[in-house]
Amino acid sequence: GNTSALRYVTFNTTTDIFSGDIEIQNVGSGIPAFPFTDISVDSNNIPHITWIDINTNMGADYFTVYYTNKVGGSWNTAVQIEGATAQKDCEDPAITIDSDNLPCIAYFNDTDNAITCAKGNVNNATSFTLFDVEIDAAISSDISSICVDINGNHWIAYIENDTFVYLRQHIKADPWTTWQSRTTNSKVGVLGVSAIAESTTIYIFYENNLNDIVYDRYNGSWLGETALEVGSYRSPRAKWGFWVDRDSTGTNRGNSRGRLKIDYAFRDEQIAEGTDIWFNSLAPWITPPINQPTSANFNQIVSV
Repeated sequence: GNTSALRYVTFNTTTDIFSGDIEIQNVGSGIPAFPFTDISVDSNNIPHITWIDINTNMGADYFTVYYTNKVGGSWNTAVQIEGATAQKDCEDPAITIDSDNLPCIAYFNDTDNAITCAKGNVNNATSFTLFDVEIDAAISSDISSICVDINGNHWIAYIENDTFVYLRQHIKADPWTTWQSRTTNSKVGVLGVSAIAESTTIYIFYENNLNDIVYDRYNGSWLGETALEVGSYRSPRAKWGFWVDRDSTGTNRGNSRGRLKIDYAFRDEQIAEGTDIWFNSLAPWITPPINQPTSANFNQIVSV
């Protein structure tokens, strides 16, 4: 937000209490209006985060992508992925942890009109290998997204200049510089995309040209766009969660953690007083996947 520090808190789902508000990084004096933070958790339940800071090089300011993690029990020294040092403006990072427990970050290189993906050298990454997955003057500056499927393959989703939604795959065994040809569902996407994987199926959430929040799925072919929220919405972000199924006795029928669900948050800009952030869930175990439950879980998080 509009503070001089990047902060981290945890939420206890048993007590419904936030705790542990600590400063991770004191960001630069030129605070970006949208720091575009993102978080992912590795197989050891350790958080890894990425964000944007503004740094100066040779008298010019640059949007710069940073990364850190909590390996070892405390937040480690931030690593600059790309930005001020290379005199590049880089924005909108998204992070995932791959099947080798390595952090992978996708972001938009505004200077080079590129979607770049960075792969960490180790779990507690101190350096990253960069590759421009897509270079095109038509690439939108909106958020790209990265996920990993059950086979360890990496997938990047992005939008070209408020036109089609695109998806590209990196096969795990291939060199980091070798990516498959892109595919598109030929559907218009606007202002943000979020991708997650279920087995070998990739779910892509985005805003369409009608300002609705929609999703599509890809498993070698596109399965069709489905509207989730109809109105004037934007910037969806999706994460996996667990749906806890308790019967009248309190027994969890889902299993010890609950059935998998997809939680997604998005912005509502159809109100006069500002922007609301909303939350809903998708039940992927139902064919076709549906909002579960329908209106009961459509919740306002905050109004800004």
